Parts: sequence; C-alpha cells; structure tokens
Amino acid sequence: VPVEIVARGSKALEAYHRAIEEGKTSVKRVPIMFIGQGQSGKTSLKRSLIGEEFNPEECSTIGIETDPSYCKVSTEVWKMGEATHERDSSMEPISFEKHTAQYIVNSLEKNERRKELKPSPSRYDNVPEKKGGPSSLNNNCVSSGAPKVKAVPEEIASLVTRLLQVVRVDEDKDEIFSTLWDFGGQSVYYSIHPLFLTRGAIYLLVYNLNRDPEEKSISRVKRGLFKSIKDVLSKKSNMDYLNFWMSSVSSLVPNSEKPHETPSTSMQPELLQPPVILVFTHADKPHKGADPEELAREIFGNLKEKSYGKQIVDFFVVDNTKSGSKEECEGVIRLRKGVLDTAKKLPQLKEVIPIKWLKFEKAVKETVEHGSKWIYVEDAKRIALEVCGISTKEQFPTMLNLLHDQRILIHFDDTRELNKIVILDPLWLIDVFKEVITIPPFKKSKKEHTEQWKKLEKRGILEKRLLEDLWDPLLDTRENFDVDSLINMMEKFGLLCPWPSSDESGSPSEYLVPSMLMSPPKNVTDLFSSAGIPSLFVKFKSGQLPIGLFPRLVLMVMQWCTREGLNQEHPKLYHNFVRFYTHPAKGISLILLCRSSFIEVVVHHGNQDTHQVEFARIVCRQLELILECMRREFHWLKNMAYEMSVCCPICCTRKTVKYCDTHYVSGCKEEECLHFWSESQLHDCKMPVVCTRRVDAGEYRVALEPFASWFPFLHKTSFTSSIFLGEGEQALVLFDGLVQALQLRTCVADGVVALFHESLSLDLASLEQPDPETKHQIRCICLKAKSTDRLDVVKRLRQITPAGTTGPLLPEACDVANIPIRQRENLTIHLSGKY
Repeated sequence: VPVEIVARGSKALEAYHRAIEEGKTSVKRVPIMFIGQGQSGKTSLKRSLIGEEFNPEECSTIGIETDPSYCKVSTEVWKMGEATHERDSSMEPISFEKHTAQYIVNSLEKNERRKELKPSPSRYDNVPEKKGGPSSLNNNCVSSGAPKVKAVPEEIASLVTRLLQVVRVDEDKDEIFSTLWDFGGQSVYYSIHPLFLTRGAIYLLVYNLNRDPEEKSISRVKRGLFKSIKDVLSKKSNMDYLNFWMSSVSSLVPNSEKPHETPSTSMQPELLQPPVILVFTHADKPHKGADPEELAREIFGNLKEKSYGKQIVDFFVVDNTKSGSKEECEGVIRLRKGVLDTAKKLPQLKEVIPIKWLKFEKAVKETVEHGSKWIYVEDAKRIALEVCGISTKEQFPTMLNLLHDQRILIHFDDTRELNKIVILDPLWLIDVFKEVITIPPFKKSKKEHTEQWKKLEKRGILEKRLLEDLWDPLLDTRENFDVDSLINMMEKFGLLCPWPSSDESGSPSEYLVPSMLMSPPKNVTDLFSSAGIPSLFVKFKSGQLPIGLFPRLVLMVMQWCTREGLNQEHPKLYHNFVRFYTHPAKGISLILLCRSSFIEVVVHHGNQDTHQVEFARIVCRQLELILECMRREFHWLKNMAYEMSVCCPICCTRKTVKYCDTHYVSGCKEEECLHFWSESQLHDCKMPVVCTRRVDAGEYRVALEPFASWFPFLHKTSFTSSIFLGEGEQALVLFDGLVQALQLRTCVADGVVALFHESLSLDLASLEQPDPETKHQIRCICLKAKSTDRLDVVKRLRQITPAGTTGPLLPEACDVANIPIRQRENLTIHLSGKY
C-alpha cells in the first residue's frame, strides 16, 4: 500500500487521536545562554559555534537577543535550521506536528510487527468478538475538551509520509536541540537579566583574556537626558564581574541542593544545575602576551574554589577570529563536544511529556503571531482545555511551569497579582523593561516629561504617570490591561520598588529604580572605620544576597525611620549604599552598604557614647524584624537564611584578611575568606572566644566588649541597665529587655507597662497602692522613659498610679527658665495658691 494512503488511513487516524489524548514524547531541548561582560566576545562565540564568519566590527548586544529557530547541539557546526523544508514550522525539531507524526509512525510500525508475528489461522479464528471489547477506540482513549477530527490533518499526514519513506537510525532519538540566548554585557542591562535566567539552561560564561582579571573594569555608562554619564567611581574589577555572573547563576540552585547544605554522607548529584562552562576568548591577544591556557587555568581555579565552584564543569580557550574559515579553532571544536556532553547529563532530557502540551505551545506561538504578547491566565486555561484537551486542575500548572523553565513563555504564580497574566513573548517583555532602565535623549518635540526624566536620572525616582506613558506604545489597545502585574514582576526582581508616596487611591505614585543610581564616592568606606563602634554584618548563608533584597530593605528602613521620627533629613542614596541622618542634633547616622554576600551596617557617631550604643541595638533588632517580615511577605524570599554577625578582629581588619591561607597573600579582600562570628556563635560559645586562623597573632583571644554595641548579652553588666535617681538616692537596675522596649517606639505604652509588671512580678494592686520600694521602681522607669522621649509611658503610668508617683513630665534637671511658658505660668499659679 502506498505510504501516502497509509498516512491518511483509519489506523493513522486512530493513532492520531491516541497521540493527542494520551500520547507522550520526549522533548530534548535546552536553552544555551551566553553571559559575561560587555565586549567579551559572546556574539562572536555564537558565530563560531554556528559556523558564521567572524565580524571584527561586531556591535554590542542591546539587552538580550535570541534566535527563535532551534539549532542541533552536536560535535559538528551547529545549524540554525535548514535552508529548505526546515523553515516550515511543522518540520521544526520541536513541534507538535513532528512529534505527533512520529507517534503515528511508531504506532503503524508496531501494528506491522504484530501482523508479522500473528499465528497461522486456526479453527478459533471465526469466533465472533465480544461487543464492547478492548478494540474499541473510545475505551482506549481518555475523552477531552479538544474536538475530534474525521481525518488526519494534512500537515501531519505529509510528515507521516516523509517519515515512512526515510530510513531512520537510533541516533535520531538522542538528538538535542537548543535556542541560543545572547545576554548584553553592558552593566546597565544587568538588572533585567535575572528575570530570564533559568535553572534548566546551560550557561557559557565568556571572558576576554585581553583583560587583566584584577584591573578595574570598564566604567558603567548611563545614558542621560542630555549626555551619557560614566560611573567612574565604581571599583568593580573584571574578576568581580565574573563573580557577579556566577553568583547570579548560583542563586538559581535551591538551598537544599547546595553543597554546603548537603550532608557529607549523602550522595552528591552528578551535575549541579544549572551547569556553567567557562569560555575564554581573545586567545590570539592575551593580556601582556601571557600564555592563554595558563591565564585561563588560573582564573578557572580561582572560581572553582568559591562556594559556587561545583557548578563550573569545564573551561575552554577559543580564538573567534577563525570563525567561518577553513581552519576552525580547536577550542571551539572541543567546546561543542563539551556542551553536548553536559547536555546529555541534564535530567530534564530524560523526562517525557504529553504530546498535547506541544499543541498548547503551538497555540501560544500562533497567538503571538497574531499580535498578542500576553494573555490572562484564564484565557490560557481556556485554550488548554478547549483546543488542546488539557486538564486545567491537574496538568495545566505543571505544563505552564515547564514552558516557563524553558522560557518559551513567562509566568509567575508567587502572588495573586503575578499569577494573573502569562507573557507569551519574552523578548517583548525585555523591551517593556528596557524602557524603565534607560533614559532617551532629549527631543524638542517631547518636552512634557523633561522634569520627570531628570528626576529619574538624578535621584533614581520614577513617577508612575511617566511609567504608564512609557509603556503605552508597547501595550496593546485592549481595555483593563493590568499594569500592576508588570510592576509586581519588576518588584520581584528588584527592578523597582515603591517609594514613600501615594496617589488618591493609596497606590504608590513613585518608584525607586536602583539601576539608575550611581556608585558612592570612594571615601565613604572611611565612615565605617571612623564610626566609633565596629560594623554589624547581615551575612547570607547562601553566599549571595537575594535578588532585589537591598532596595526593598532600604525602603522598609526608611519607612521605619519615618514612623519613629528619625528621618528628619533626606537620606543619601547611591548604588548599593545609603546613609540615613537619623539624629541630626546628636550627629548620629545609620549607614548600609551592600556587598555580594552580606550587608554591612554601622551607626556612625565618631566617638562612642550611650545614645549611639542604644540606637545600634535597636537597629540590630529592627533589621531582624524587617528581614523576617520580608521573608514571610515575599514568596521568593521564603528560603532566605541569614545571620547577624561581626567580623573577627584577630585575623581580619577593615574587611581584609591579614594573611589568607587560601590564596597565600596578605590583605586578601575576597568576601568568602573573611572570618565572621555570628550572634548565635557568640551566645553559645564558651569563654574565652579564641581565633586561631592567624598564626602570627600575639593575642588570639577575641575581645567581645566592642560587639556589645550590637549584642547586649556580651556586656559585662549583661541584662541590666543602671539608672541614677539623684543625689542621696540609690541607683536602680532595670531589666535590659525593658530598656529596649522603651527605646523601640513600635512597642506601645501598655506593652511597656505589661513588661514592667512581668520583670518585677507586680500586679495591678501594687501599682494602684504602691509601697515605697514599688514607688522607687516606678520613678525609675519614668526617668528612663523621659530620657528616651517616651512620655506616653509616663502618662499611662500616671493613669494607674497615685498622683505624684511618676514625678513630673518635664526632665528632672530642667532649669526653671527652660520650662515652657504656658506650663511655667500654670506652675506659678499652683505654687502661689492663686487661681
């Protein structure tokens, strides 16, 4: 029988229905993502892999670029589709039609083999088959919402014909395909990259061997309204950017799977996902004529020693200038094999999925072709059920997650707002976000937003009305587009966060865009050494700060300062740095500096005093409270683990290791080499606390008294605070928790009074009719309350104690001349007995 008839016959139709209802297939595809600094040779490397000619005038990639067609990952030149029939979407290696056709062919061949094995006729062959037996198609297939067809669709029938005519080899089953993502290396675009990083990809981290790893990197350039601005104050080296990229990829690994979280007795996975391959370009022009292999090996070894080292599987040295020539670079040939070997180890390539999921993917692509860049999740569910027969309760969420991991589409279900929409075209989303992090050149024809653009450029503050005007040309004309969902997506990845302002509806009217902030002046680090007390470090166990955490933390600290009446001057905001002028009268300020693995905190005064120490302890507890609130409020921070820590004064000084046994250098500045003592370690450690890391240290006992500025339990008079009542009166000791409650304005007056009850085991009757000792204790807490400006506590105690017990509301040592006029007049009248 001709294959054309077989491909359209009843058996093929039966197999087709079975394919779209219960058929499964293996989709062997993996995104390959080119990451690294600007002008490192990522685009040229892609050209080398796909066999295109080297372009010495290659322009820098803007944002992210990806080729929509698939390439076959092999040891040969990667072909981006074929020049003939492969351009037909139905013949793409990853398509609903091709996988369905393959399923039909396999079913037909299986039937043929069964016929060949059929036994010779016997006297039982003429026995009629029982009705309703297993041969019924309806009994074999699960019904779905997808409509039944009476003939195999022509594009699938044509594919079946082709597949029946060719001789297939087993190697076809192991073919792996990929889409190539080229990430722009300019740091201005770094803020949008995390949105598109996925755990299911292979990463090629590209580095230019023409650059010295330890030298300062090329300054970040921010486009301004009238001119471009160089961030000349940035201190980041080329190696810092390698660490940045590795930290970004490492953040995709769940904490439970990271090596330091896995017990030594358990089995380590063969490949820690996502895998990273280091590719060193410009082998023809290495820095200072050094041997390119030696230089690459040194950098590779440096990165392998870090916490994310297990993700780096190999390194390759390439010369992209040979791309497209007869004499191909040997490093590129080896790289292709290395990528293929790595891809074969990925667990997702062994998984099978329902074929109808590919039908949904086809529907998504058709929707994009018709102009829709996004749809509501309810519309996606309707397509899945009615067109593809996919159960919305069981299969739909899993399918959406798979397509999201492959970055075929983008959908986050962390919150109700994020869950509302499905982004069908990731590249469109890049264009939407680029509008926020770049400032267009001034044009006379568009003057209406000049002041708003200047505000964004100078202060990093974006007004919502400007944001909506920016997005208006990119959004379609459908009504009720949920702009808030896009804003929430940007908040999730730290692209922006609400600024303390609101419109009539109570929604934020302004947003902070962290990527618009410039680096702080070089000498801000001097503030930490001149603070009067040592720094506090919020150290993250994962080895890197969660994406978007610092801007959100700055915002919440600002809100707290405002509530407490501490935000009397505008804070100074820079990239990864902020200074709050909390107590202008006393010269005290709060400073936060963000690093890759910790946040450094200091309360600056110059000379240590009681007010500075008291405020430092409040800050420490408040930061813990804020971080816990963030961990519970934001789904993507639920696994965040951190410790309040201090830097060891024996082996480290000014955030450098005096002598590093890992790198064999003095003054090592690598963050992972610093030695920290966490609050829990100091609390549980037996005295004395010693550090033996520095072999040439004379005194190796750690002096804990300086750290009592943050952790009160380290003070020699632990858990107490002394109050002097005046001449001739004995000093009284207050429970330190009560002192902190007075200092923390978020603890209301009733809460302070209740804590006072508990600390002294008092009941209400003891306050209503206090004995001399209780009066003494009440007077003591009132004095402390007044010294911390907590008159609300004194007034509350006045309501429940006899007159005169609490003392005056004014300070005890207040000069009569300094008493407010109205109160002085009233006092004069009362003392003179004249009304």
